[in-house]
Amino acid sequence: MRKLLTTVLCLLVFQGVAQQDISHINARKFIRQVLMIYAPEEYAMLETYYRTPSEFTLSNATFKVGRHIDFLHYIIDTTRKDLAVNSVPVMVHEMTHLYAHRRAYALIQKRGMPFSPGNEYLCFSLDTTREVLVKLKPTPPARLMAASVPEALRENKFYEFIETDDESMMPQQEGIYGLLDEWHAYLHSARVAFALHRFYEREAFYGALTTDYNERPLHDDKPWKDFFTNFYEMYLPYIEFKYYILQYLAYCKQHRPEVYDYIIFEDEAFRKAYKMIDEAYRQVIAQFIDYKPRVMDLLAKLSIDVSEENMGGQYFMFINESGIATYQSLYEAFEKEIQKEELSEIDFYLKQ
Repeated sequence: MRKLLTTVLCLLVFQGVAQQDISHINARKFIRQVLMIYAPEEYAMLETYYRTPSEFTLSNATFKVGRHIDFLHYIIDTTRKDLAVNSVPVMVHEMTHLYAHRRAYALIQKRGMPFSPGNEYLCFSLDTTREVLVKLKPTPPARLMAASVPEALRENKFYEFIETDDESMMPQQEGIYGLLDEWHAYLHSARVAFALHRFYEREAFYGALTTDYNERPLHDDKPWKDFFTNFYEMYLPYIEFKYYILQYLAYCKQHRPEVYDYIIFEDEAFRKAYKMIDEAYRQVIAQFIDYKPRVMDLLAKLSIDVSEENMGGQYFMFINESGIATYQSLYEAFEKEIQKEELSEIDFYLKQ
């Protein structure tokens, strides 16, 4: 606990407190500062996106890759710092999609690679230096494998990304590559959601750090509610989209063997990106699992009610009677499916 308090004290150099009105300041500048301090890799990706022109000339063909999107479009409320920060993981998710598309063509141009007009690419990244360029091949829309997903696993994202006729969704446009693109975007939003624990630590302790350790300090439980709520929204997609990718390939193995064979035996870039995303996502979840009990212990010592309960098969974390869905039962259900022989074998092949 002393270590946590010391960390929080050091972070007070960042100006402002959770409830401070920011309507009078530059919200765009504030969000950039938050990313620069707490999530420098995602900050660098955001800045690279804005420095990269949307128009490219490759192999004598000139074309545009989207248009600049203001990231504030994805920040729901900029009137208070805590409300603005709560939207940052979702904003990063959406901007990662844009980055992956535009960055791909910037890399082709930078590397002087051969390019044929009409070819499509995505860039999957851990940061602006660790990147995998993937060339997209035509693959069936994800909805074709919808019937193969067990009823128990058909939650909200299933209807949003899998069983849908919305052609604007990447898993419908680009099939297996669209699923990988969503998984990649959720990775970065999860990394940011966890990295922001340092912001929420500071917000919870503002004005309390001069209190003697043996006394009960002033403490705000709202930042912890925000932190756990935001992270758990990015926790389930790790196992969920991993399952969708593996189940999609299991479907193709039976119904579209040429797609399965290409991904498993020929598309080295796809397999490299899959392995990279999987390892990075598992790492951030492991960090969260290690961090969570320390926070729960701290809150208990501060006489803040904190517990976890199974309510009708659904798991919730409670902080002062405010329930936060952890999706643990659904996570374990997806995990159980992935551990079955067919999907675990596909996972093994993808990591070779």
